[in-house]
Parts: sequence; structure tokens; C-alpha cells
Amino acid sequence: MTTLRPVPGPSSADDGGTRRHGEYKVPGGKLVVADFDVVDGVLTNVSLSGDFFLEPDEALLEINRALTGLPAESGAADISAAVAAALPAEAVLFGFSADAVAVTVRRALAKATGWADHHWNIIGPSVLPTHVNVALDEVLTEEVGAGRRNPTLRFWDWEEPSVVIGSFQSVRNELDPAGVERHGISVVRRISGGERCSWRPATASRTPCTCPRPSWTASASPTPTASWTPG
Repeated sequence: MTTLRPVPGPSSADDGGTRRHGEYKVPGGKLVVADFDVVDGVLTNVSLSGDFFLEPDEALLEINRALTGLPAESGAADISAAVAAALPAEAVLFGFSADAVAVTVRRALAKATGWADHHWNIIGPSVLPTHVNVALDEVLTEEVGAGRRNPTLRFWDWEEPSVVIGSFQSVRNELDPAGVERHGISVVRRISGGERCSWRPATASRTPCTCPRPSWTASASPTPTASWTPG
């Protein structure tokens, strides 16, 4: 089995040249690194590396050849398909996959912002106390950010009348303490910003989406994670 360590390279955002560098830590797996040039709209001088395992050794050359010449506008599915088609039938990939290579290349191109660039976990509807649900938002954000789990879409409902305030809001300015006590309202502060949300049981469902921050906001190296709730 072959273990390949990443070779430092320039970020895709650090200059106006053609060289691109992207990294992707597979959740529960290995680090995949892609370095290449973009010339006349296609990938050239491709070099894939990382701390993954690959057998046989020659399969790495086949992956590099498969990526070479691909249009820079290729989608994740096209990149993954090209890699999978180039692998010999006996190839064994441990800690990464053709899909992981596609994500890495897309990050290097600063285009890993589409839903297809990630493997999603879905957590179905569940009714829990509001403070537990908000705490789970924080835990999932930390876990996805650390690469210990996939991006996650979660549906949840709450047991009691609740007000969830934004991370930077003032309780004194947003709420009437006497009214909160009189109506038995649970008040919880979430980790994200935004305005106050007022909820009653069985009237709506909240859908937190926890995923890597779009790579166009920074370099192509692993990015922070944000928890976002569709409006």
C-alpha cells in the first residue's frame, strides 16, 4: 500500500497565476491534495497527493492522467466519473474515493460550493426541548468543522413555546421578562447571529443546514463551517 504525504503548494487564491492548490479532509478518512495548472481552460501538470492509501501504486498515475485535460468548468460528477473510469479494476482506495478527488479539484478551482460537492447526512424530524435542539446545532457545527462528520441537514420541532435569540442580541431589548414567565416561554440563545425567532409547538419546523463555508470566501484550503437556517 502507498502512503503519499501532501506537498505544500500555493493557494488557488494567492496570486493571479495558473497554479491551483486544493485540500479536502474526508470525514472519517484521509487528506486529499490536488495541485495543477489551468491553461487555456483545462487542467494541466496535475499532481494528486495526500495521506491516503492506494493500491496498486501505478493507479495514482492513472488518476493524474484522467484529470489532465479536463475542462476547468467540469462539475463534480464529471470529475468523479473520469477518475473512476481511469482506475484499474483491481484498484483499492482506502480513506478516499473518486468523489473525494472531485471535491478536492473543485476546491482548488474555488468552485466547491454546490450541493453535489458534499456527501450529506440527513437527520429526520424529532421533537425535543428547544435548548437541546439549539445545543445540537452547536455540536453538529463543531463536528462538521473538525471533519468528524459529513455536512448535515437536520429537521427538528420543539416541545414548548420558545424564543431563540441571536448570538449578539440583548435579552433585555428583545424580551419582556414578565411576559416570558407568565406564558411559560423558553428562552435560548443560539450560536449564530440574526434576529429573534418565536415558535409555538407543531406550527413550523426548523431546518438547520451545517456545511463548509463556500470556498470562494477564502483560499482553497479547508474552510471553517457555518450553521445556516433557510428562511
